[in-house]
Amino acid sequence: MGLNVIGISAYYHNAACCLIQDGSLVCAAEEERFSRIKHDPRLPVNSFRFCLDQGNITVADVDCVAFYENPVKKLSRQIWTVLLSKPTAYSRKIMASVISSINRVQREIKQLLGYDEEIEFVDHHQAHAASSYYFSGFPEAAIFTTDGVGEWATTTYGTAKGNHIELFEEVHFPDSIGLLYSTITAYLGFEVNDGEYKVMGLAPYGKPRFVEKLSHLIELQEAGQYHLNMNYFDFLKTERMYSEYLTELLGAPPRKPESALLDFHKDVARSLQIILEDILLKKTQYLYQRVPGRNLCMAGGVALNCVANTRILRDSPFSNLFVQPAANDAGGALGAAAIAYLRKCGSRPPLQASLEH
Repeated sequence: MGLNVIGISAYYHNAACCLIQDGSLVCAAEEERFSRIKHDPRLPVNSFRFCLDQGNITVADVDCVAFYENPVKKLSRQIWTVLLSKPTAYSRKIMASVISSINRVQREIKQLLGYDEEIEFVDHHQAHAASSYYFSGFPEAAIFTTDGVGEWATTTYGTAKGNHIELFEEVHFPDSIGLLYSTITAYLGFEVNDGEYKVMGLAPYGKPRFVEKLSHLIELQEAGQYHLNMNYFDFLKTERMYSEYLTELLGAPPRKPESALLDFHKDVARSLQIILEDILLKKTQYLYQRVPGRNLCMAGGVALNCVANTRILRDSPFSNLFVQPAANDAGGALGAAAIAYLRKCGSRPPLQASLEH
């Protein structure tokens, strides 16, 4: 029996599992496909069993399980978030989650999957980067990952060649392009981590009359950095995401879920989409200055915005763009497994073998 590496993402949303067997990607599946619970965040027990079945192996044949984030680093960010503000119902909820999450990864993998051997932990954005680059077919590339938040990083800039990936700059929580987009998603009455695609789809029906106002929410800084104006956000203290200052800025109350979509809501969506595209374009132009070349790899939840990706491909200096299809957290399982395979074998998974399996 050859080398069997399982990759897992879990505990936030879009839990998934994959199997790399002797360097070939045998299968990858999200837990929601089996549980029928949309964005199921639980440890992907059913997906794990499916991967074993597809690889014709048992749990005893698994050489390594790779997890898509570093629990210790994530824990430090969660504790910081709680300590930043006065105790609230939301902060107490986070703290309860923190306490229950201590050793949760190892504990549940042992109890629910029956695996009690080596676990490789891979930083969240490193997993995103690997999930794109190692399966892009590019011999070298610039790497751009951006989402809500990993452990601390929300955006990373990197370069890759051959087996090696280097992420040389990060933007840290709470500054986050993904959380900016999710905040307006919540304001427009859609569910965070689910309804962002609806905002993207709503945008073409509106006019960009709120671009100037929404630009107050974020300040672009030198190099790859940017800064959120936290006066307009409330995700550090509550699950509401936005503060009353955002309502005052836009001059209208937030939309109630399932209520009518007015021209106002369409215009806010259009304005947000333009701001997102402009930010991503400027930051990929900076990345090109650092990593000049033809190829760009992208991953992270924001990379699911296909309209912005089209703008990047059309207007950025890069001529080739690969976006990992499961660019959200589900794809982190793939990246974690690829890095674990590299750590064990000294080389990236051979792409051709993965595609032909």
